[in-house]
Amino acid sequence: MKITLKNVKFAAFASEETNCFSATIYIDGKTTGTTVGNDGHGGCNYYHGGDAEKRLMAYAKTLPPVETDMKNPDGTVFTYPQDADSLVDEVFNEHMKTQELKRICKGKTCFRIPGEAYNDGEYHTLRSVFNPKVKDHLVKKYGPTVFILNENLA
Repeated sequence: MKITLKNVKFAAFASEETNCFSATIYIDGKTTGTTVGNDGHGGCNYYHGGDAEKRLMAYAKTLPPVETDMKNPDGTVFTYPQDADSLVDEVFNEHMKTQELKRICKGKTCFRIPGEAYNDGEYHTLRSVFNPKVKDHLVKKYGPTVFILNENLA
C-alpha cells in the first residue's frame, strides 16, 4: 500500500506537542475522499470522509511493531503497534523532510562527493541553479557516482 498526502498545510506556529496540519489522503495513487489533520495539541489525528482510516488501520495490523530508541524496564527495546496515525505521521514527516530539502536546493546545487563521510543534512553546494551543464561538470570532476540531491527530490 502506497500512502501519499496531498494538499498538505502545516502550521508550525500552532504545533505544540504534535504537528498541526491538514492533508488529503491518497492510497495507491487514488484519492480516498478522506482528509486528515491534527490540531497540534498532542491528540490523535482526526479523519473526515471516506474510509481511509479504516483501510489504514487494517493495513497497519499486517505490519511489524515500531521499534523505538527507548528501553522497557527489563532492558528490551520498547515497541508499539502501528496504526493509522503512525502511518500518516511517517508519510507527513517524509513530506516535511522533502520540502525542507527542496528549500535548501533552491537556487543552488547540493551534492555529495563519493568516498567522503557526511552528517545528516550535510552537502557540498554550488551557487548555481541545477541543470544538465552543472551535472556534467560534477560528474566530470567527481565521477558518475556523485550524489546530486537536486535530481533525487520528487
